[in-house]
Amino acid sequence: VSKLSTEFILRDDLIKCLEEVYDLERLVGRITYGNLNAKDLLQLKSSVKELPRIKEILTELKFDKKIDTFEEIYSLLDRTILEDAPFTLHEGHLIKEGYNAELDELKKISPYFYKKKELSKKEVRAGDPVTLRVVIGGTGNLKLIKQPVVNFPKDFDKYDPKVTDKTKLTSSGVGGNMVYDFLIVPRNQGKYTIPSVTFTYYDTDANTYKTLKTTPFTITVAPGDGKGSTESFDDPKDNDIHNIKTGDTTLHQMDKFFYGSPAYWISLLFPLTAFIILLIVFRKRALDNANIVKMRGKRASKIARKRLKKASQLMFLHKPEEFYDEVLRTLWEYVGYKLNIAPEKLSRENIKGNLSSHNVPDDSIDKFIAALDECEFERYAPGDASGNMEKTFQYAMTAIMEIEEVMNKKNKK
Repeated sequence: VSKLSTEFILRDDLIKCLEEVYDLERLVGRITYGNLNAKDLLQLKSSVKELPRIKEILTELKFDKKIDTFEEIYSLLDRTILEDAPFTLHEGHLIKEGYNAELDELKKISPYFYKKKELSKKEVRAGDPVTLRVVIGGTGNLKLIKQPVVNFPKDFDKYDPKVTDKTKLTSSGVGGNMVYDFLIVPRNQGKYTIPSVTFTYYDTDANTYKTLKTTPFTITVAPGDGKGSTESFDDPKDNDIHNIKTGDTTLHQMDKFFYGSPAYWISLLFPLTAFIILLIVFRKRALDNANIVKMRGKRASKIARKRLKKASQLMFLHKPEEFYDEVLRTLWEYVGYKLNIAPEKLSRENIKGNLSSHNVPDDSIDKFIAALDECEFERYAPGDASGNMEKTFQYAMTAIMEIEEVMNKKNKK
């Protein structure tokens, strides 16, 4: 403070510099929240521009603290933002030419536009729909323009417009029309004015912004007749508003609802019951598949039936050697699967002991062993082929059936 009181020239220079510095706290806040505009950026540029001179003055005053001059920020703002940029962003005319080649190209493809407004009916009854059509046409980036804003009277019901893209690519660029059909319904009688619609665009030929305006419309609304209509100038058969359903209708008592009715509870209980049943079935199947012994036991009976059927065919064809081989294979595989015994551990003594432990009668065990012995004997010392084949087949089939009966009863228990 003492230095500033004596250094008059430096003090005056510092005051002039600070007068060009705007409210930095406000500007930083707007930058942080992303709601700044072009004017804010120009104020930031003006403030940063004074930092080198402020730093120079403070250095002469022997002020030791370091000050960042943010020269890169100033250079960026100076190269990008136009000095006469508008206050709001949607007006455009913000970025200097030459900063971005793609942006410069986009500006060149909007040389002209035109605008018109049409009303389907100017005299209607209250409750009748009317279509207001706004057409924006020309050559340029039509697909990027914003939907025009129409300020309808408060007594009008309005609906979202139907947008029709009628643009196409030509040798001079994208051209054509963007059509906006606004459906409105006046509710009260009277005489109303629909104000003009404005549209602002940048004319690159004139290097300035231009605003187009449509003519306002006056619409006369007569008292309604109580009947709705869906007539419109665009398509009378396809509108947002349709007649109330007419014809035969079915009436229901006010206190009768599907909720809480027997049908409602049945519709809830049926899926739940089906789910529980399926859960039980699939759980039982999973447990059965996990029980290897049980699965092998079930497979044993299938193998026996299949092989005995083949053995029966061989017996009728009088092929004793093949018959005995088939029966012998049937007996060994059946007992191996049924008792869950590995093939290398199968023996007559082992079979007898395991069958006895499952409470199979001795008579059934003897028939099974006799069928085994008969098959092996006939393979090496054949006798009466037809008689022995029939006896062996009966022994094998009877023994398997009796074993199955006993072991199935035990499994059920």
